[in-house]
Amino acid sequence: LTGEAATTGNFAMDRAFPDDIAPLTGDELAAYLETNLKNVALTNSGFSSIIIANQTGEILFSNAIDLESGESIELPAQLLDHLGPDSPLLNNDATGVDGFIGLPSGILQVSSRPLPGDPVAGIFIWGRYVDERLVGQLSDRLELDIDIQRLDTPPVTEAIATAQEPLRQLNDAVHILDNQTIVGYIDFNDIYGRPLFALRLTMPREIHQLAASSINTVLIVILVSGSIATLAGLVFLDRNIFRRLSAVNDVVARASASPDVSLRAPAKGSDELAQLARGANTLLDRLQQEREQTRNEIERRTATLTELQAHLEFLLSTVPAVIFSFDLTRNWKPTFISQNIREITGRDAGYFLESPARWKQQIYPEDLEPVTAQIMAGMEKGGCDFEFRITHENGEYRWVRGAIRFAPDDHGQPVKSVGYVIDVSALKNREQELCEALKYQQELNRLKSQFVSLISHEFRLPLAIIQTSVDTVNLFGDRITPDQRKKQFAQIKRQVQMLSSLVDDILLAGRTGHMPVGATRATCNLKQLLEDLIAEARATAKDHDITLTIIGDPIPVWIDRKLISRAVRNLLANAIKFSPPMSHIAVSVHYMAKGIEISVSDEGIGIAPEDQKFLFEAFHRGKNVGDIPGVGLGLAIVKQAVDAHNGTISVKSEPNAGSVFTLHIPLAEAVEQAPQQL
Repeated sequence: LTGEAATTGNFAMDRAFPDDIAPLTGDELAAYLETNLKNVALTNSGFSSIIIANQTGEILFSNAIDLESGESIELPAQLLDHLGPDSPLLNNDATGVDGFIGLPSGILQVSSRPLPGDPVAGIFIWGRYVDERLVGQLSDRLELDIDIQRLDTPPVTEAIATAQEPLRQLNDAVHILDNQTIVGYIDFNDIYGRPLFALRLTMPREIHQLAASSINTVLIVILVSGSIATLAGLVFLDRNIFRRLSAVNDVVARASASPDVSLRAPAKGSDELAQLARGANTLLDRLQQEREQTRNEIERRTATLTELQAHLEFLLSTVPAVIFSFDLTRNWKPTFISQNIREITGRDAGYFLESPARWKQQIYPEDLEPVTAQIMAGMEKGGCDFEFRITHENGEYRWVRGAIRFAPDDHGQPVKSVGYVIDVSALKNREQELCEALKYQQELNRLKSQFVSLISHEFRLPLAIIQTSVDTVNLFGDRITPDQRKKQFAQIKRQVQMLSSLVDDILLAGRTGHMPVGATRATCNLKQLLEDLIAEARATAKDHDITLTIIGDPIPVWIDRKLISRAVRNLLANAIKFSPPMSHIAVSVHYMAKGIEISVSDEGIGIAPEDQKFLFEAFHRGKNVGDIPGVGLGLAIVKQAVDAHNGTISVKSEPNAGSVFTLHIPLAEAVEQAPQQL
């Protein structure tokens, strides 16, 4: 009785609810309950009432019907008294509660199970009355006369009172009522452990009558012939009892040892052995029916699971994230990896499922140790986020970003993990581009500020000198000599030329990156050009020793005279500016078969190694220049002039040991060269 209720209840619950009812709320939950737990569902399941309550006893849903008519009825009011906070029915243990409760309206067989979800969404309680209809069904199935007697309400029959003592000791009692009838009692407690009711089962003693008649016959025969009577008795027992018992035992043994339950025991006659055989056949019928139902249910659920699995695999294959899970108890063995892992690694999921080591081998070597340490630390916190590089089969590496979460056992130790990774290579590349652009913009802003500061400084001094000379002529023009006036005008001219040269340098440097700087080549006497440039430098730097060395045959060369003049003039100006007085500055030109080399060396402050890689950038100045004037354009202009000739420039320098700049200019034929974009 109790086993059937539990089995039927579990089956009803599986049919009534999905694996997780927690997402259903509000109108959605009400519609779901209306569809699955109304009268038709109750009638089909054999229950007369269904309740859904929370763990405090508050009823969330209820329904009750009359199983005979199928009409809705009121829920028994006294049933609510059994839904208090301490009621066993509200236990959220996964095994639930199966038992009975006594109501004034009758005995209610109840079962409760927690609804799926975390936390528990509620308690599902179903019940049916142990009434004449249910007792009648049991009587027909077992072919026994069954009566029910309550033990919690008087009066108790004399027979039940007589049987209560052995019932308290053994939970059941069997009596021979008379020569024709055997009676048995079994009692049932309610869900609180208190005696509630007893079932009285009666069975005819046909086998007793048959045995008595047989014994009389045997006694008569014994009087005639003991040996014949004994033999006849043995044959009778063998045919009527032993063979029949053996047949029943054989059927039961074969059914238990084989999945085939179609065998049946002979059940002729109406004695106890025939009833035993029919009872065994009834059990086999029920077992065969349940196996068929179970087989059909397994096939249905297998088909559903197959469909769900195919749907899940399709969904996982369409999302960009790779889903994975690991079994930590088996040395981090992968238990699931979605197939889109191939898009990131170039390998199928099966490759990684074969061995845990293959997953680690795919991680970029420099990232393996830090990401492993990060995940190990995340085990104590329940999970972590991470970012690392993973190697593709073609040798490239991809940036992935993801997360992992750990599932603990009952002792709090992580045993399983689930997580995801997603390819963020494009995002990382974009981040890198943005960082480089930001760095470039910051450098531009720095150069802009530096440029404004330097230009202000460089323009202020010549303008101040010009202003002073103009003021001197205006204020003292009638009192100064012609030579003094001429000297003031010459000074104004020099400062104007200096400003003009500075503007030219700025304009030339400003063309970088905006328009090509080309060389307009023509035949040039380079030796004469260098002598003129040195003479010009000597005029402004009389306290420096400047020399020129010619190596090779000084033949005319095909160059842009203006660009080369500007380059050498800037190198000489830097050598003079950054060298102490009375130091030596050497200029040399080397004529070679494939080109010329022009070198300018000094004995000045030199250039620090960390500044040399920025030497030819506009507005860059070394850290050791101090307050020496300049805007950082000279070497950028030199680089432009050399690039316009498809040449190169090299530098050798050490702090406080001077510098040597060498221009390598390849010779070109007397044709115009196309401008080169810098």
